[in-house]
Amino acid sequence: MTNSEKRRAHDSRRSRSILTERQIEILMMRREGCTQKEIADRLDISRQDVSILERRALRNLSAAADAISAAARAGVACTFKLSSGTHILDAAKKVIEEADRMQIRLKSSAIGVTSMIRAAASNAIAGGVLQKEIAVTILPDGRVTMYQSEKANLNDSPEG
Repeated sequence: MTNSEKRRAHDSRRSRSILTERQIEILMMRREGCTQKEIADRLDISRQDVSILERRALRNLSAAADAISAAARAGVACTFKLSSGTHILDAAKKVIEEADRMQIRLKSSAIGVTSMIRAAASNAIAGGVLQKEIAVTILPDGRVTMYQSEKANLNDSPEG
C-alpha cells in the first residue's frame, strides 16, 4: 500500500468517526482511571484542554446513542443485548441470526463479528465468555455497532 493509499484509508476512517483520535485517546485513559491532570501531563496539554475534549467526546457519544435509539424506535435498526455469561462464539451466532431474522446482509463475516465483540468487550472476556453485557445495533445497510452497555461514569474519577 502506498503512502497516499494509507493516508486516504486513515482519512476515510477518521471522517466516519464521531470522535477525534485525541478524544478516543483521552476517553481510553479516563477509562483506565487516569485523572485529567495525569492525562494532561502525558499528552503535554493543559488540564482544561483535556476537560474540553472529554466533554465534547461525551456529548458526541450521547448524540450518537440518541440517534441509534431513535433509529431503533423507528424500526430502521435492530437493537439487542448480548448477555454477560455468553460464550463469544454463541454471541457471534446470535448477531448473525438476528441479522438473518431482519433479512439484513451483514457487512462483516462471522470472524469479523467475533472480532467486533472482542473489541467491544475489551477486557471483559474471560475464557471466551463475556463478563459484561454488550449492546448491539444492526443497521439496515449491514453495519453493526457494539459497546459495553454498562456505561463507565467518567465523571466519578478525581480531577487531580
